[in-house]
Amino acid sequence: MILWESSVPSTHGFPTGIWTSEYVMVTDRVDEGGIVGPINAALRTQSPAAVHYEYVTEFPLDGITLYCYRRTARPDAEEADYFKQVFAEYDARWPEIFSQRIDEYMQSVQ
Repeated sequence: MILWESSVPSTHGFPTGIWTSEYVMVTDRVDEGGIVGPINAALRTQSPAAVHYEYVTEFPLDGITLYCYRRTARPDAEEADYFKQVFAEYDARWPEIFSQRIDEYMQSVQ
C-alpha cells in the first residue's frame, strides 16, 4: 500500500498512515506549510523518522520530484517524540488529533 493523505491540520491531524503504509511518497518541497512540508523534511533529512525508511526510487515530474520510501521498522518512542515536537504548534490547538493520536497509536503497537 502507498500512502495518500490529505493535509488540513485542523481536520486531518497527524497522519498515522506514514507508520502503517509499506511505501510513502514525499516530494522535494520540504518548505511547504501544513502537514506535508514537515513530513517531506522528516523523510528526506537526517531525522529520527528517516532511520525507519529506505529510499526506493524517485520520479521527476514537471517542476517537482516524488521520492518513494519503504518503511523498514515500526515507529519507536524517539520518532513519536520527534513528530510531537515537529507538530507542537498544531498540537497546542488540536491535541486530540496530534499528540493524543500519536500516543494512542504507539500504545496500540506495544
